[in-house]
Amino acid sequence: MATHPTAGEPARRAARWPDAAAWADRVARLAAWTPARLRAEGLLVAPPPRGGPLIGPAHRSPAGDDVLREAKELLRALLLDEQWDGAGSGPRAALTLTLPRDKAHTLAFLLRAASEIGTVGTAGHLLFRIAYAPTPETARALAVCLRLVNDLEVNEPLLYDRDHARDPADDPPG
Repeated sequence: MATHPTAGEPARRAARWPDAAAWADRVARLAAWTPARLRAEGLLVAPPPRGGPLIGPAHRSPAGDDVLREAKELLRALLLDEQWDGAGSGPRAALTLTLPRDKAHTLAFLLRAASEIGTVGTAGHLLFRIAYAPTPETARALAVCLRLVNDLEVNEPLLYDRDHARDPADDPPG
C-alpha cells in the first residue's frame, strides 16, 4: 500500500534538529548566505533582476540548490511541525506572504499551514497568512529562510511581512 509522500516527514525533520544548539547552528549557517556571498561563491549565477521571473536551476549551482532545499526544509519544520511551531499553545503571530500567482507554486507546501489564503489587488497576487509561535528563534529562522528562498528562487522585491517588529539583524548587508 502506498503512503502519502509526506508521511513520516516530521519525525525525519525533527531528527535533523535534535536540540536547540543544532537548531541555532543551522540557522546561523544559513544566515551567513547573504546575496553577495551567494554570488561571490557561485551559488547564484547571473540571476534575473529582482521582481523579474523566477530564478531557475540554470542560475543556481548544485550547492545553491542544496541551500535552497535546506531553507525550505527548515520552513516546513518551523511552520508545519508541532515540535517547532508550538501548536495550540501560547500567543501566535502571523506571517504574511504575498506572491505573484505564477510564483506561488514555489511555496505551495505552506498551504497546509495557512490560516488564510486570498488574492491581493488586480495583479493576481496570492496572499498566505500563517500563524506561528513567535519566539526570537522562530522569527529569526523564518526571516533567514524566507530571504534565502527569495534570493535563490522567488525573486521578489518583498516576499513577506510579520505582524511584529523586524529584527534588523535579519537584514543582510548590501
